[in-house]
Formats: sequence, structure tokens, C-alpha cells
Amino acid sequence: MKTAILFLLFSLLSLQGVYSQVSTFKANTLENETTITLYPNPAQDVLYIKSNQTIDLVKLFNQRGEVVFQSIPEDNQIALTCIQSGFYLFCAYINGVKVKKGILKKV
Repeated sequence: MKTAILFLLFSLLSLQGVYSQVSTFKANTLENETTITLYPNPAQDVLYIKSNQTIDLVKLFNQRGEVVFQSIPEDNQIALTCIQSGFYLFCAYINGVKVKKGILKKV
């Protein structure tokens, strides 16, 4: 039951802001709050990342749950030229906390 509720909540959070140009989301930890802004969303060639903390790693997952991109973001941006258009789950790892957001890669 908990899994179904978490999946539903995750699905709703992932779709929130997918069609906006700027997506901001927060993750609460015991120590502090992490805020990440992604723009533009949908993105074409470059996805810009703004965060109040240092991002250790970024991963993009396709709809099958496969990792299609993994990198340490340089200059707070990631190049999306190597992936196909579609919907992806963006995961940022910050101090052991995983922050997730849905993004759309357009042609």
C-alpha cells in the first residue's frame, strides 16, 4: 500500500511543471532544504541547473528505468544532444540525497 501511494505521489510530482519553461522543486533533509531549478523544460540541446547546494551527480532515466545519461554537471548545465526526444526522469544526487524531477527533451 505504501509503495502504491509513493508511486502515485512520485508520478504527480514528476509531471508537475513538465510543460513550463522553468521547473523548481525542493527536497527536505534533516539538515536543510535543497532547491533545484531546471530550465528550459522542455529542453532541446542544453538543460541548465540552478541549485543552492553542490550537485554530486546527475542521472537521466528513460521510461523503462534505464540510465541513459550520467554525469557530474559542469557549469551547472548538461548537454542533451546525446539522447533522443522524450520524457525522462532527472535525478540529482546531493550529499547522499536523491532529488527527482521529470523533464521533456524535445527535437
